[in-house]
Amino acid sequence: MVAFLALTSDSGEPVGARCCAFQGEAGLDIAVGLRCGQVIIAQVLGGFGADCQLSERCRLGLTRKKEISEVKFSREGDRLAVASKENKIDIFVVDPASAYTHAATCVGHSSAVAHVDWDESGSWLQSVCTSYEPLFWDVSKDVIKDVSKVGSAPGGKAPELKPHTAVGDVAHVRWHTMTNPFAWSAIGVIGSSGTEVKAVDRDPSRAFLLAANDKHEVCIFSYPAVEGTSHASSGSAHCSKVTNVCVMSDGKRAVSVGGRDLSCMVWYITDDS
Repeated sequence: MVAFLALTSDSGEPVGARCCAFQGEAGLDIAVGLRCGQVIIAQVLGGFGADCQLSERCRLGLTRKKEISEVKFSREGDRLAVASKENKIDIFVVDPASAYTHAATCVGHSSAVAHVDWDESGSWLQSVCTSYEPLFWDVSKDVIKDVSKVGSAPGGKAPELKPHTAVGDVAHVRWHTMTNPFAWSAIGVIGSSGTEVKAVDRDPSRAFLLAANDKHEVCIFSYPAVEGTSHASSGSAHCSKVTNVCVMSDGKRAVSVGGRDLSCMVWYITDDS
C-alpha cells in the first residue's frame, strides 16, 4: 500500500508531520500530529489494497503553540492521547460517530513529552518527557465523567489533570503498548547515564523489546527487560543516532528512523535474533 496526503495548516501553507497513529487493528482513522501544533484525522478510502487513497476527514479543535510529539489511540480506539512539546497531553474521547471531543489535559511534565502508552482498559496513561521524567495519569471514566459538559465549563476548556502520585496503584497495570524506556519492565535497556537509549517498543506477543540508541544501533532484549538485562542481538544500518523504532503488528518486522541520516530502515526479526 502506498498512499499520499497533502498536509497543510489552517491557512493553507504546507506543513510537516511529526507522528501518526492508527485507530485499532482496522485502522479506521489515522491521527497525524503536525509540526504546527495541529492534529489531522485522515481516513483510508478503498481499503488497504493497491488502489487505496488517503483523505482528510477532520481536524481536532485544538491547536498547540508547539509541535505535536506523539499521538496514540487506546486499545479500543475510543480515546486519543495527543502529546506536544508544550509539555502537555490532551485526551480526546471518540464517540460511535467518530466525533472527537477534547475531554482533559494532563499537566505536569517539565519538558516536551516524548512517549505515551495506554493500558489495556484505556483507564491509565504512562508518559515520559525529554527530561527522563516518567509520570502516570488516571484517565478513567470516573475521572472524565461527562465530556458533553466540557463545552459548558468556565471558559469552555477541558479540565486539567495532575499526575497520579500513588505509583503503587499502577504497579500491576497491564500496558497495551510499551514505549517508555523508564518503565519497570523496560528499565534494563537504560545505560548508567540514561541518555543512550532514544526509544523502545515491545512486540505484540510481549516476547521481546527493541531499543534504539545513540550508537546507531537497534538492539533486541527479552521482555520484560529488568535491571541488569543484556541485549540478545543488535543491528547497525543507520549512520547517525536512531531516534525511534516500532515493531510491526505481525511481530516479525520493525521500522527504525534515523536522525541526521534522514533514513527509514525496515528490519526482519528472525527466531535466532
